[in-house]
Amino acid sequence: MTREVEWEKELVRCIADEVRRYRNKRRMSAQQLADRCRDLGYDIPRSVLANLESYRRKSVSLAELLVLAEALEVPPVLLISRFGQVDSVEILPDRNVHPWHVVEWISGDEPLPGSEPETRSSFGLIGAYKLFLEHLESFNRAVGRWQHTKKRTIKRRKEETVEQHVRDLANTEREVYLRQDAVHNAEWFLNSRALQAGAIPSALTSYLPDSVDRYDILEEQAPNSVYRYQDPEEPE
Repeated sequence: MTREVEWEKELVRCIADEVRRYRNKRRMSAQQLADRCRDLGYDIPRSVLANLESYRRKSVSLAELLVLAEALEVPPVLLISRFGQVDSVEILPDRNVHPWHVVEWISGDEPLPGSEPETRSSFGLIGAYKLFLEHLESFNRAVGRWQHTKKRTIKRRKEETVEQHVRDLANTEREVYLRQDAVHNAEWFLNSRALQAGAIPSALTSYLPDSVDRYDILEEQAPNSVYRYQDPEEPE
């Protein structure tokens, strides 16, 4: 038996062990797992599962791996890496690494230890997209704070403390624009790497505050007010 065949056999055994372990953990019979796979649109008969778990099956297709992972409600990488079960796994022929490195590799976060330095450039893209989503979430929260502050300021525009509320409105407005810049910068980085950012609102500007609002509120409360919001970065 060649080393290549030995490695492939061991990889299939790893998947079989994890399928059995998670099936038992879910208290599913082999037939229930087969039924769940069929419900997902891909038939993996009970006999196939039995052959897999008894090591009589020689291979596992990518389609089977993905469907089994979904049927067992686990990330596909856990069926390959034995994460949390062993200290080392032979993920490639004669390439033994810690299961966490397998998770990072398949998740696109980090190359496998020992990989060529040139491969690292491809792995920053997943992290960049995660960062883009974080900026987008922060932007949406900032818009929500601005909208809440605007409503509160309008409601209290007749009160003596309105100027403080207007200052709060101006500050939240500034935060919205800063968050918008962060989103655009992250989007630019993704586009520069020939990736599409995807879930960006079609027109960010439609969410942005109108800078004249705070002055209209003040004018209605006190036409002769000399208040003018001073941007911290704006010179006197």
